[in-house]
Order: sequence, then C-alpha cells, then structure tokens
Amino acid sequence: MSNGSVLVVGSLNMDLVAQVQDMPRIGETIIGHSFDRMMGGKGANQAVAAARLGARVAMIGCFGSDAFAGDMRSILAKERIETDGIRTVENVSTGTAMIMVDRHGDNSIIVAPGANRYLGPDDIERHTELFESSDVVVLQLEIPLETVLHSVAAARRFGKTVVFNPAPMQGLSEELLRDIDYLILNEVEAEELTGAPASEFDTLAKRLAALPCKHVVLTLGGDGAAYISGSEVVRYPAMKVHAVDTTGAGDSFIGAFASRLARGDDARDAVKYAIKVAAITVTKLGAQAALPTEEETKQFDLLWGAESR
Repeated sequence: MSNGSVLVVGSLNMDLVAQVQDMPRIGETIIGHSFDRMMGGKGANQAVAAARLGARVAMIGCFGSDAFAGDMRSILAKERIETDGIRTVENVSTGTAMIMVDRHGDNSIIVAPGANRYLGPDDIERHTELFESSDVVVLQLEIPLETVLHSVAAARRFGKTVVFNPAPMQGLSEELLRDIDYLILNEVEAEELTGAPASEFDTLAKRLAALPCKHVVLTLGGDGAAYISGSEVVRYPAMKVHAVDTTGAGDSFIGAFASRLARGDDARDAVKYAIKVAAITVTKLGAQAALPTEEETKQFDLLWGAESR
C-alpha cells in the first residue's frame, strides 16, 4: 500500500524553549531551569509529523536570510521533506517562537512571524506541481490569509483533499470554509469561531456541524477528540499518559491525521490514529523533538494493545 503524499503550505520557525517551574506574572523575572533551540512553526511541525509517520512530504514556505535558515533546511532534509518550495527572503529574519513550558507541561508562546509574512500567492503559483503530485494539502494560519485562500483554490483545482487548521484563529469566510474538506481545531478555536462555550459540548458540536465545511475534527486535549460530519458526532477518548510538554500535541495530531488520509484511511480511523500519536508526543519535551516515528507508534501499540488501535 502506498504511504501517500502530503503537501504542507505553512510556517517555519525557530523555537526558543525555556523550562520553568511556574509561569511568570506580569512584571516578574524568574529563573528557568533549561533552554533548548529547535525547529518549529505549525507548518514545519505538521510536515515533520507526517514524514516521520511514513508519508512523502513536500513543503511550501519562507525562510529569512539568517543563521537559523541553514540549520532548518538541513533538519528538513534529514526528515526527507522536499524543500524546493521553500524560498529565502533577503534582509528578513526567519520566524521565531519564544516558548515557556511549566512543570505541568502547559505552555505559553509568543510568535514573531518574520519571513512567514512574505509567503504569497506568487509562491503558490510557482509550485503548482507540488499540489498536482500530492494527495492531501495541509494549511494553517501562521501565513497570510490571502496565501491560504490561494492555496485552497489550487488544491481544489487539482481535486486534492484539504485539511485546514485555523490557528491562530481569525475571521473566516463561508467561502473559505465551503472549500475545506477537514477543519481541525481545538476547543478555544472552536469557541472563537462559533461563539458557543466549550463547556457546552452539545451546543458547540451543533454549531460546528452547521459550518459549510464537509467534516470537522474537534480536539479536546486530555479528553480526546470528536469527529463531526452532518448529523454524525462521534467522540473518541484520549489515552492516559503522563504529559511532559503539550507544545506539539495539536500539530502531531494534524500531521498524523493527514498522513493517514493520504494512505486512504477512513477519517474516523485517522482520528483514532492521530489521538495515539498526540499521546506519544506529549510524553516528551519539545514540539518536533517529541514527534514520534512510525516505529514508535508500533511500540506504543504493543504497550497499549487493542485499545490504541
């Protein structure tokens, strides 16, 4: 069976991660107990997640003209991700994310977009062959909205499946949502999009079901995820693991989901697989550093047995 092909159009950041006991209050200076530098960005994280799980992955994005760019291109090459669609923007910094992770594994993140702001429709048109050769196109909102719209149109032009993660959330038109096959969002994003509180799941699910996109996957953190399509609402429980760092959980879920769709899996099976991958991810520090390989997911199956399938 083919592992399928995933195209990710999205952000590339260098993550600067500090481990702290507790998050600082406004105006407070605290001492952290470790620091790491690693590649991140929602786009890059989702691309690496899909690649480590066996999918053939290409990426369209932008680097800045700084020292981070060379390091990140080398990392993507080691992950066997095609980088011909990544452009270097002169006299601009590469996107950067400053991340704090506390003792509970919760995080706070500040993103300086840098070169990600320069990814435009022209970049999409220069690389339409990547759309044509893909099975699934993955998009987020750490790049300009006009570029997202242009990418969705290109995916539709070639009849490709579109997976869209509306993060960080902003206003979304019905026209955009109508062209989305799978909208994947967390509870905070769902609240912002629908106006329904996450504490009222049935109301939230009804409003998500009423959106013009074809399918919705709502991630619920420690409570798993829900698949919503028309009148069908199915909840899937999370796997109870000790969370060390939740930074990459959402991106690992999306990369895993896309990798399984590209293989031809049913969306419901893809959701269950993505929950498993996210569970493995939160047991380790970092976003990309924690993303599991296909072999690690098989080892997890041995540990959890039929419950993880």
